[in-house]
Amino acid sequence: MNNFTKRTLSGILYVLILLSGIWWKPQGFVLMLYILQLMCAIETLTLLNLNRVLPRSLAILVGLLAFIISAQVFYGNIVLGERWLLPLLFILAIAHVAALAVLTFIKSPRVRLVKVDWIHATLYTLFPFTVPMLVFDMNDPWYMHFMTLTFVLIWVNDTFAFLFGKMLGKTLLIPRLSPKKTFEGLAGGVIMTFIVAIFIIPYFSDRLSPLALSGMAAITVVFGNIGDLYESKMKRRADVKDSGNLIPGHGGILDRLDSYLLIMPAASAFIYFILP
Repeated sequence: MNNFTKRTLSGILYVLILLSGIWWKPQGFVLMLYILQLMCAIETLTLLNLNRVLPRSLAILVGLLAFIISAQVFYGNIVLGERWLLPLLFILAIAHVAALAVLTFIKSPRVRLVKVDWIHATLYTLFPFTVPMLVFDMNDPWYMHFMTLTFVLIWVNDTFAFLFGKMLGKTLLIPRLSPKKTFEGLAGGVIMTFIVAIFIIPYFSDRLSPLALSGMAAITVVFGNIGDLYESKMKRRADVKDSGNLIPGHGGILDRLDSYLLIMPAASAFIYFILP
């Protein structure tokens, strides 16, 4: 089995698992988010060369506590202060994303927000998986549509960036961060993401205007590409090709969710402030 076939089959399986987790049951959705966050945190800790028991345990325990609280909000057992607490959390999440974006393009090989790497790994992977549970509750089925929309746009951007880069790619984007990412691939992903966003307008018109969908597409292509470059910088620092080997042909789970980690905080804040 060649690498393209392996990549395609494992990619299809990955998509089916994610969609099943989103659409099955609210409890399944929360469990899926926690498992993904845990796996991303462990792979991030590995890239940061944190293999000791203490930092890994601290990252896992903090993540678990945050998930328990977020899940209770999602289930409706805890009510956040609508006037100030949730907007404050969004400000923190967006500030975190902005800081990561800046760090991506700094030439220094160090790529962390704080001096304690396990805290960096926790923040990097925690916001994207807890924020959706703070925006929606389990009685509002629109959370399933929002998560599906977000992943579809991510997959379109990633897939067509890969295909256009493979077929037409000649001009390297930022070779010191990603040796294979090209301007042609970037352009292909951007164009196709906006085209797909236009085509799916009828399916989301009850909650999102065409302008809002365009905003989601813009968030996807901007923060998705920065997220990909940021993870590439971590891998270059660690001198590895992939973050892991969980998904044949793709690498680790972090390799598949690097875009999501920066997109989701921005997309959740965007949806929270524009939805009626």
